Amino acid sequence: MPPSDLVLHLNRPVIAAEAGLFLSRGRGIHPDRIAQGHELIAVRRGTLHMEEDGRPFTVAAGETLVLWPDRRHRGTAAYDRDVEFYWLHFRVPSASGARGPLVTVRQQARPRRPQQLREYLHRYLDDRAARHDNAMAASLLAMLILCEVASGTPPGAEASAAAALAARAETWIATHFHDAISTSDVARGLGCNPDYLGRVFRSAHGHTIVDAIHRHRLEDARRLLIEGTGDIAAIAHECGYGNLGHFRRHFRRHTGLAPLAYRSLHTRGYVNSR
Repeated sequence: MPPSDLVLHLNRPVIAAEAGLFLSRGRGIHPDRIAQGHELIAVRRGTLHMEEDGRPFTVAAGETLVLWPDRRHRGTAAYDRDVEFYWLHFRVPSASGARGPLVTVRQQARPRRPQQLREYLHRYLDDRAARHDNAMAASLLAMLILCEVASGTPPGAEASAAAALAARAETWIATHFHDAISTSDVARGLGCNPDYLGRVFRSAHGHTIVDAIHRHRLEDARRLLIEGTGDIAAIAHECGYGNLGHFRRHFRRHTGLAPLAYRSLHTRGYVNSR
């Protein structure tokens, strides 16, 4: 049986190539093809249905899939209207004579820090759109992306009760962040003690519930800034910020840019759709 997980040598960076962000319009299907290099797919929204050499994959939002060269892959269902995914092509150097640490990238995974992965992917896309033709920088950034994928877990992996509670809290925040919510509101929604939930959440995710609320709000704000033309005040309100100045401060603190500057930087030509 051919390998499914990808083993990389950290002293031999991958050779990075084209990349993009695919936004579905609710029609079409992923092409039927055999690629000459590897491809990483990171689903941002919706669900992608694929197969590789007859092996089916259902890739949900927040999950990644690595497609191998010289294997036939294709979509098994038409794109849903809400499907969005990043794609990155790369080639893996020969392991002959390689030494040093190894990193194993699961063929399908749920990265532990999806926002960090998206930040790296956007950085890669920005560099290519700006025609920064530094092959070494591109390879190292691609390695960072793949290492972030390698830190994840297999989809559907068993979780402890505490980790399951933290995951439920993350899901609750993801569906309520646009409201005026606090840690107490999250705990009330899940029927547990706020202090206990706060400790469990920080242990599982490495940041507080308040941080998670802001992360979701700002992630949505970044999406709206890139995809839409709405004014900043409307976007701030839609993402859960009642105060425009509060939104601007948090946005600049997390991205290093004012909202309008971020929109200008990211509305470039690396988005493809069907």
